[in-house]
Amino acid sequence: MEIQLKQMLMSTVDKRAALHHLIDEANEAFIEAAFLIFTAAQTEKPYGYEVDGTPIYASKLGAELDKEITAAENGNYITAQELDEISKG
Repeated sequence: MEIQLKQMLMSTVDKRAALHHLIDEANEAFIEAAFLIFTAAQTEKPYGYEVDGTPIYASKLGAELDKEITAAENGNYITAQELDEISKG
């Protein structure tokens, strides 16, 4: 019970680190099974990557672009002239 509660409270970063450790310690059969699970779950190919290496998927890109368009329509943007002035410092 205590272990299950701890696992539920772990952040994604903590879980990722724990998974790396578990994989390092796993036997060949477990690694093969885990590989099949991860590759089966990853059916959509990345459209691109963030600067930190995080994959960007087309299915999520549309929602992100819609959010940015809404922000621009609400006046949350800078003009090309403002960008030029910022770039010059």
